[in-house]
Amino acid sequence: GNWIKDLFLSETDEYYTIEKKTVKSNNYNLDGISLIIKNSTEKRRLIEQEIYNSSHDELTGLYNIRQLHLEIKKLLYNNSIKQDYYIVYMNIRNFKFINDMFGRLYGDKVLIQIGNWIKSNITYTNCSYGRLIGDTFGLIIPIDKFNEQLFTQKFSNFIVKYKNIEHKIVVHIGVYKVENITMDISTMFDRAHLAIANNTEIYKTVIQYYDEDVRQNVLNEQQLISELGIAIEENQIIPYLQPITDVNGNVVGAEALARWIHPKNGFMPPNKFIPIFEKNGHIVDVDKHIWRKVCQTLDMWRDKFNDLFISCV
Repeated sequence: GNWIKDLFLSETDEYYTIEKKTVKSNNYNLDGISLIIKNSTEKRRLIEQEIYNSSHDELTGLYNIRQLHLEIKKLLYNNSIKQDYYIVYMNIRNFKFINDMFGRLYGDKVLIQIGNWIKSNITYTNCSYGRLIGDTFGLIIPIDKFNEQLFTQKFSNFIVKYKNIEHKIVVHIGVYKVENITMDISTMFDRAHLAIANNTEIYKTVIQYYDEDVRQNVLNEQQLISELGIAIEENQIIPYLQPITDVNGNVVGAEALARWIHPKNGFMPPNKFIPIFEKNGHIVDVDKHIWRKVCQTLDMWRDKFNDLFISCV
């Protein structure tokens, strides 16, 4: 009969395609056999490269986000493996600044070195890792294999050198314990990210774990952000005036301090809402509102307290 077979020669690291065809005359008698041998190495290499490119990040060689999600699902749904897992989210602090300051080539070097470290050190069984988006990396590691000290030791002093540039890279690491394997993989990474979303350590590599307190804090923040517009419109946020005196104890002015009289939460000190708005840029709206209220106060003082000032810091 007729057939086609693929053959790999390990001695020469080459692929061949062998096709056998029977040759018959008009009376269907077998006249002979033709054997066609083709070197398919180049074609095979192109196919393999296309498959690799579709599943790997071009810069670091790690899995891309799509393939990493697939690999994580394979591990979680493998019933023969009875393990608990951590989802690990790694984020380079101020990566945009690094790119802007030192250039794209240096930024790529940072990503490559972190990728190389992950490949060299996360070699346990039942692990997988990849580059997510931009300056973020994702991993899945069995809990009993997760070595927190390994990460902190490496990234507490992670210096990347390239040509005449030498800069310390700060990496923040969020960890989420997988509780429900049916949860969307992107949601798992979101939760690991939430663990470090409110981290204020600018120059220090930290590892933080997700828990329900983290989730609740984020929900509370989102609630306050959604209420800001109404709070300004209804004058729930008002300036409290703290007197400023001269060396003789005479009042010469005042400092305006923002305070929020919340309809449900009551009197809210500034540390409960100012850092939230500073982080996401809404502090500008608060500042403008306080300035307006201060100007109204100064206008009322014009006749009796014209020599007093109000400072808005």
